[in-house]
Amino acid sequence: MIPPKHIANQLKKKSEVKGISLESGHLVVSSELMARLGEKVETVFAAYVADKQHLLITDVRNAFFPKLHEATQHMVKLRNARGDASIAIQELIIDQDIPRDQKELAYEFLPQHSILKIQLRP
Repeated sequence: MIPPKHIANQLKKKSEVKGISLESGHLVVSSELMARLGEKVETVFAAYVADKQHLLITDVRNAFFPKLHEATQHMVKLRNARGDASIAIQELIIDQDIPRDQKELAYEFLPQHSILKIQLRP
């Protein structure tokens, strides 16, 4: 069944990812930001910087990253045909006692190192 145009438009708006959001223990990252991390990123390194309360994400091919940070590997799953991605971070949320509220997250892309710096707390 094909939904009426107004319902299809509402569904499209809900599924569009503009930047980075936290949803049910997953980071949802737009296809544009994923492309900036690298081509065909399937696994990422993630490191939580507790004193600054932000999360650093980079492609697993970034060899120096785990030498500088206590990083863990996370699989990247595609959410839709546009290339928006989902990264499970439930364990990190539990370990660091981060609020699980669904929300848009502030971020900064560091192009010199190909790292996403994501602010998890206000």
